[in-house]
Amino acid sequence: MVSQNTPVVVWVTISMAERNISGGWYTETGEYVDWATNDHGAVLIGYTQDSVTIADPISGIVTYNREVFETVFESRGNQCVILE
Repeated sequence: MVSQNTPVVVWVTISMAERNISGGWYTETGEYVDWATNDHGAVLIGYTQDSVTIADPISGIVTYNREVFETVFESRGNQCVILE
């Protein structure tokens, strides 16, 4: 979607840092949901083979190493929202 100029909101961490898990809760079905103090939403607006470009509400337009981004994105369950 990003290659077609469609922004994608991604669930990551602030500055792509390791998650700071501070607690969580159980859902009605018994599934545990953790919560980290540095969980963060940002907009993926570009990428190359080696990097990603993020529009971050805290830091502005930032470029990160793609492997680091993918690790953090996966740690948040690969969750995103496509803005069409």
